[in-house]
Amino acid sequence: MLDVLAAAPNAIMHRVLPFVVMSSLYFLVFWGLVGRTPGQRWLGLRVVDASGKLPTPLAATIRVVMALLGLVPGALGWVWASFDREKRTLHDHVAGTYVVRFG
Repeated sequence: MLDVLAAAPNAIMHRVLPFVVMSSLYFLVFWGLVGRTPGQRWLGLRVVDASGKLPTPLAATIRVVMALLGLVPGALGWVWASFDREKRTLHDHVAGTYVVRFG
């Protein structure tokens, strides 16, 4: 029984880690290069910095890391937007980014 419990974290990591890595690369590439994912493009949204330009690679990286960390405590980093005046998530505040409507 203890062998099964000891192996569980490794089994979980082998299943979750590839998803986390691929998701992070997906968002990093799209937010960093074109400022939006295909889904955001379809919805007419774009990620920009305070000056309205594409986020820097560093800001995109911070945004990805903080978006993942914001999911850990019951997605409170994402729920934050429900109570924020500007409707920005925690990762937007930390990275200095905004999600805006784009024609």
